[in-house]
Amino acid sequence: MHPLAIIALAGTAGLLLARAMRREMARVDQRLSKVRPAPGTPIPVTLKLDPSTGRYRPQD
Repeated sequence: MHPLAIIALAGTAGLLLARAMRREMARVDQRLSKVRPAPGTPIPVTLKLDPSTGRYRPQD
């Protein structure tokens, strides 16, 4: 095969791969943005009673 044809095929395959990756990254980003908390939203902490002190402490 002519070297120019091989370069053209490799370039086309690279472009198609880059477009597919860009679409996949956009899909994942959109999915993550739905579950990502809004900035400034406090993260809830589960507390557990420490029987020795009688105080509530964050649960591990």
